[in-house]
Amino acid sequence: MIEDYGEFSDSWISEVKLVKDSNENALELIIHCSNKNKNYSYEKVKISFTKLLVIN
Repeated sequence: MIEDYGEFSDSWISEVKLVKDSNENALELIIHCSNKNKNYSYEKVKISFTKLLVIN
């Protein structure tokens, strides 16, 4: 839940995902915020990488 910041007081984060940018070696962190009256979509951070290590 997002804390009380004016119009965001009734908002919450509905989805967070990492998406690979097809044009460059980067990951985009996309945060979708929902509200009783509106939907908000933010692209907050782009993370560049040279090697990606996956640990199971």
